[in-house]
Amino acid sequence: MVHQVFGSPGGLMPAGAPTPVFIQSMLGDPDEAHDMFGYSLAAGNFDGVPGDDLAIGAPFETFAGKHNCGMVNAVYASPGFGLDPAAPTVPQAWTQNSPGIPQTAHSFDNFGLTLAVGDFDSNGADDLAIGVPYENIGANGACGVVNVIYGVPMPGVGLHASLAVPAELWHQNVAGVPEVNDSNDNFGYALAVGDFNGDGYDDLAVGVPYEDVKAINDCGYVNVIYGAGPGFGLETAAPVVAQGWHQNSPSVPNSNEAADYFGWALSVGDFDGNGADDLVVGARGEDLGAASNCGAVFVIYGDLAPGVGLSGATPVASQVWHQNSPGIPDSNETGDLFGGGLAGR
Repeated sequence: MVHQVFGSPGGLMPAGAPTPVFIQSMLGDPDEAHDMFGYSLAAGNFDGVPGDDLAIGAPFETFAGKHNCGMVNAVYASPGFGLDPAAPTVPQAWTQNSPGIPQTAHSFDNFGLTLAVGDFDSNGADDLAIGVPYENIGANGACGVVNVIYGVPMPGVGLHASLAVPAELWHQNVAGVPEVNDSNDNFGYALAVGDFNGDGYDDLAVGVPYEDVKAINDCGYVNVIYGAGPGFGLETAAPVVAQGWHQNSPSVPNSNEAADYFGWALSVGDFDGNGADDLVVGARGEDLGAASNCGAVFVIYGDLAPGVGLSGATPVASQVWHQNSPGIPDSNETGDLFGGGLAGR
């Protein structure tokens, strides 16, 4: 179930104010046990009509005999009404069996476990990235993929798999994406969107927390794919080539260790005010000194220089933060999992 709590000049509406409730049967799919409708949420304006729309993940949805294959519902806004099943754009139900969506639904894919929103093609309508971290590709079980569905700024259309920019499928065997698919990488376990090179096109960061790098098990990894503007969406070659980040990347503090889970959580913000977004990466399993799994958070800064994007060295050197960092209250202790969850603007 999803509750809609309205804002007001004084903040969120007080207790007792009307709070519309959404369940799947209102949006075109039956209510069923264990679907976990509302497990993930992401808001954006997918159809260009005033008012943000909402994508709702139901990653344990079962249909057509496929257990836990997953579904994402989209409910659209009507001006003055908020989210409204009777809005000009009717509610949608997306799966990997939807027309135009690459790949097909399989049991235990968990399509919709993570969601993120950005305007990757800069057409004025937001686009939706959908994490499917347990998807199999070939013989690689649970390597993970991300589906991207593009928005169309037309009332009655919204998210569409074939208009403007066709829906895309991203994973580590896509040409130009660093690294390769391996079983149990879980590409798409975390997602975050920002404009890391300040070109006005949103970019996508993808957490791969169970990635092995040079035989270091589950040290973790983050892929970044850049937006290329109108008519293109996300591209691996322009204007910044796709990147792969981990703790042994040049200028990233610390080093890869087993079970660090770098990329477990992601967030974005412009912390140095230079006009390019910066990427925050949680490594909840990081060990520091005698404190096992105390956790750490890394910040990699965006650069406005052409062709750079995220940079470990400029304009601000990458940072690592934990509870023993100067000025941070408390101290590292075993099992703290600092960085297991992140939030930004």
